[in-house]
Parts: sequence; C-alpha cells; structure tokens
Amino acid sequence: MLLSMVLLVCISIFWIKASWEDERTNLQREATILFRNAVHDVEDSLRSVALETGIWPGPQAGRRTRVVMMDSTQMDSTRISIRGARGQRLRRRPNRDPSDQSFEGALSLHFMMANADSLSQGIPWQDTVSRAYVLARLQRKVWQLQENKDWQLQLFLADSSSHTRTELMSRMYRDLLTGRKIGGEIRGAQRHIWKNTLPEVLLSALMLIVTGLAFWLTHKNSIRQEKLAILKDELISNITHELQTPIATVKVALEALNGSEDLTQTKASEYLSITQHEVDRLSQLVDAVLQNSKGSPLESARLPVDLHQLLLDILSRMSPYLEEINARITHQAKGQSFLINGDRSQLESVFYNLIDNAAKYGGKNPVIQIDLERHDNNICIKVRDQGMGIPLSYQSQIFDRFFRVPQHDRHDTKGYGLGLTQVKRIVEAHDGKVTVQSREGEGTTFSITFPVDKKQSQETT
Repeated sequence: MLLSMVLLVCISIFWIKASWEDERTNLQREATILFRNAVHDVEDSLRSVALETGIWPGPQAGRRTRVVMMDSTQMDSTRISIRGARGQRLRRRPNRDPSDQSFEGALSLHFMMANADSLSQGIPWQDTVSRAYVLARLQRKVWQLQENKDWQLQLFLADSSSHTRTELMSRMYRDLLTGRKIGGEIRGAQRHIWKNTLPEVLLSALMLIVTGLAFWLTHKNSIRQEKLAILKDELISNITHELQTPIATVKVALEALNGSEDLTQTKASEYLSITQHEVDRLSQLVDAVLQNSKGSPLESARLPVDLHQLLLDILSRMSPYLEEINARITHQAKGQSFLINGDRSQLESVFYNLIDNAAKYGGKNPVIQIDLERHDNNICIKVRDQGMGIPLSYQSQIFDRFFRVPQHDRHDTKGYGLGLTQVKRIVEAHDGKVTVQSREGEGTTFSITFPVDKKQSQETT
C-alpha cells in the first residue's frame, strides 16, 4: 500500500513536470514567433519607405543616381553584397557556430536602404544604422504584437555585458550583415506557466488526496478487522473457559453429593448452594448472549423496587462467593427512600454485574465500596474498587458488546464481555445513565443515576 502511494506520487510529479516543460517550450516558441514577426514587420515597413523614395534596387540598379546597389535579392545566401557611394563593399557574415539557434534577418540592410541619403553624404553605414535605434524600433513593434498577453517580451542587445538575463529566453535575432544579436527575455514567464499548469497541479493534488484517504480508510479498516479478530478469538476462548468452569464445579458438587455416604447436612447444603450459584451464572450468561445477539429492546414489568433492599439481597446471595475470594465490601445509603419504578430481575442483573466486575478486577483481596445517595430528582449508585483500573484508550469501548480489555488469552480473570453491555442497556431502559471513571493502578468507579417519581416517593413517605 505504501509502495503504491509512493509510485502514485512519483507519477504525479512526473506528469506535472512534463506539463511544466511543455508549457515552457510552447511559451518560448510563441515568443520566438512573435519576435520573428516583429522583425519581418519592421523590414516590410522599411522596404516600403525605400520603394517610395526610389532607393531600392530595381531594373535600373546600374544607374549612378542610385546610391546603393544589390547584387542579389536572396537575403539568406552568401551572395549578398552592397556598395556604398564610396564603393565600400559590405558582405553577409555567415554564422559558423552550429550550436547557435538564432534566426536571421536583414534589418541593417533595410535601415540603410531607408536612410540612403546619409550614405550618399559619405556617412559610414555602421553609423547610419544605430544599434539603439534598431532596438527601440523593434521593441515598439513587439509591444504592438503582444497586446492582451499575460507575459512581456523585453528585447536587449546580446553583447551587452550589463544585462541580466532571466531563466526563460526566446531565440535570438542575428543580423545577416553586421552579425549583431538581439535577444528577448520573457518577463512573467513563471506566472504564465503556473497559470497554465494549475489544472494539472490541482487534479494531481485531488487525486493524491482521494487516493491517500482511500488508503487511510482501508488501513484503518484492516486494523479494525484485526482488532475484531483478536477480540473474537479472546471472546471464544473466554466464553469456553467461562462455560467449562461452572460445568466442572457443578459436576464435582454432584459427584460429592452422590458418592459420599457420610455427607452431613451442612456439607450437602453447601454443595447445593455452590451448584445453584454456578447454574445461575450459566443462566445469566445464556440470557445475556441471547438478549445482546437479538439487539431488541428489553421487555420489563415496571413495579416499585427498593434499590437499597435489592442491594442487600444481592450481597446476601453473593456472600459465599465474596468470602471465597476474601473480598471486603462496605456499603452505605444516604437518604430515606430509594424506590424507583423498574424490573426487579433486570435491576438485580445490574447490581450483580457491577459487584462481580469489581470483585474480578479488584486485585487480590478486593476492596469494594458501594454508595447509594438520594437526591431530589434522582438516585445515584456508585460502585468503587481499588484494582488495576482501565486504560484511557479502552474506556470508551467497555460498554460495547463482547468487548474486554485485551489480556492476551489470560483466564485468571473470567468474563465474556457482555456484563457491562447488559448494565448499560438496562440502565438506559429505565431512563437512567451510567458513567465510568478510572485510572490505571488506582481503581475504577461506575456511577449510575436513576430518575425518581416524586408522586410515588411522597406516597411511600
């Protein structure tokens, strides 16, 4: 998955880079075409001036009234030669550098034709064709041609040592006669290229975000599935152990009752009590599994239930088990009436599960504190232990079905991950609320709040 993401990033970078280079090449080509068109337009305008004044060589090129004569009109050949009034011969300067990608023109020739009067007066042709004038005339034409563009072509003399070139340049113009070069730098090239490649960049970013999100969701789901698989294995292992333990206990108790001839009444009652306790545990396990697997609302018969008396009854029935593990339980009730409308059997399950949970996770010789407090509008029940506590990362999951804090297949703490789920369902079915507060190594406190029917409370008092 990570390799695929890296490959996708590399492909996106390659695509954006290729688009960038294409836009850069296209811009350079467009600027060169504009530059060449400007040169041709200036040449055409100068040629028109020469023709109007009768200076451009024609059929009567040999007459002495003509100041400038041309041997050939093929401007790109080496046969071009021009003679001034004093007979100086001007030759084309060929480009012998194969790496030179400049385009050629004859601006100097056209300027001389348009300024033939200066040549006839004996002014050298190099002075007649001013480099600054040629550059200014050409720059004005370039500005005319590049209207409505988001970039600008700025011309410069190529042999100017003071000029600082930008990264992107157009192809240079090279004069056929003088060999001088005029270059063009593209100002605003970066902005233009970014503007044209922005769709590719945004599309690549969107593709990377969507793909990364898909990979993240897939990875998150795979981790979740892995955790669920671990929980499933632990659930099966713990439920198997939970079923085997009461079955083995009942089997031993029944064998003792059946095989011992000198069994006293006290021992027989003890074995029967153990058997009844283990059978009740099995029954609660089966009921919890069935109710949670259906996911249907709890059906209950709402009758007045005294929570304080219910707690005393539960503690009495659980006393053999609590004495066996050397648990020390203290409880206190603050207030007078602890009556609520509820299902007694379901509320018994709430007390049993919370006390059993505190006993199992309270460490060796657990200490359990149970408090009942009556307030104006509700009754609050708190069950505290001083055990190992619950890690913060698991506190939001302890009420989920079949969830147990991972203990890596340890069976010293029995359970099947349904007790707290059942507690939450029953409490919420009675319009109550259950919360947990815990710190690792300091213990856990479960708090339950039930609303109170004021009319019923006043009648009982």
